[in-house]
Amino acid sequence: MRAPPDRPNLFQFAYAEHAQDAVLAWLLTWADPRFEPVDAGLHAAGRLLLTRLLALYPGTGNAHVDSVKVQQQLGGVDVLVVVNEQIAVVIEDKIDSSIRKNQLDTYLASLRATNSYRSVDGVFVKTGDQDPVSAREVGYPVLLRHDLLHIIEEGLKAGAKHDALYEYRDRLVRFERDTASYATQPLALWGTDENEGISWEIVRERRSRWAGFFTALQPSLLGSHWGYVPNQSGGFMGLWWASTHDGEAWTYIQLEDERLVFKLNVDDAARRGAIRWQWHERVLVAAQAADLPVQRPRRFGSGTTMTAAYLEDYRQPNSSGLLNLDATLSVLRQAEHVLDAARALS
Repeated sequence: MRAPPDRPNLFQFAYAEHAQDAVLAWLLTWADPRFEPVDAGLHAAGRLLLTRLLALYPGTGNAHVDSVKVQQQLGGVDVLVVVNEQIAVVIEDKIDSSIRKNQLDTYLASLRATNSYRSVDGVFVKTGDQDPVSAREVGYPVLLRHDLLHIIEEGLKAGAKHDALYEYRDRLVRFERDTASYATQPLALWGTDENEGISWEIVRERRSRWAGFFTALQPSLLGSHWGYVPNQSGGFMGLWWASTHDGEAWTYIQLEDERLVFKLNVDDAARRGAIRWQWHERVLVAAQAADLPVQRPRRFGSGTTMTAAYLEDYRQPNSSGLLNLDATLSVLRQAEHVLDAARALS
């Protein structure tokens, strides 16, 4: 028997960040004490979210809430929450677009200059996939998808009942499921962005799968970062690490979906060709000694960032065709040793 299709979800179609802004603003508005007699469950859910936001900064976490005022798109701010007319929290809301620290810097500086709030603080809410290391480095508190999902689940347990909240919860659960699918989907079916004519839902599902996989790899790859990398060929999900400045070039390893690439970054345009060829030969010699089947690129680039050599697919399957994470990490360690050996060659 075929499994029933997923239930159509409002936020499958209202995907833009403005739709998410509306959910956050709506739920936070319910946190105002005036609305507790109207719907105690939604008020409780709103208070859970507001309490979590206030707890992110010292001095506001224990504030008694007498009033909550919520505004959207005020001076470019996604959502502005003002508690007791004194405590302002700026929410910069992201789904798939990247977090940029200077956005909040600008908004907070403007609010502090034009208002007499006792405190003005900022927070990022990111419900798409996010490199957790980059999130910690941004300089502001970040509520990631699993944080928001936990708050909503607690709100539902507290008695909140509303179709919009259920639909939003289900959408976040779907994102979580897609991100975890790297462990349950056969490697042959992971897919990339290269297929034309597919829906955005499928593209997003594939990117989430790679994001979950890279997040699982990250604790074992010191100094690694991952994210979506756009390019003229359509882009890819990438993870990069092991970067070192080696004389005339920065060298590092980059995963581009299923490919493992030994990369160079060379500023000197006049020397790029010679340096690229030198590193290609070094990597090939080191890889042959390590029995790692790297290949010459189909064509050598000539820009600042170039490929010296690549491995067609570094992922390792188990007997069922699913990812063998430990065996895959062994290949990545092997690639690190190859790069170290190439660096040692003169």
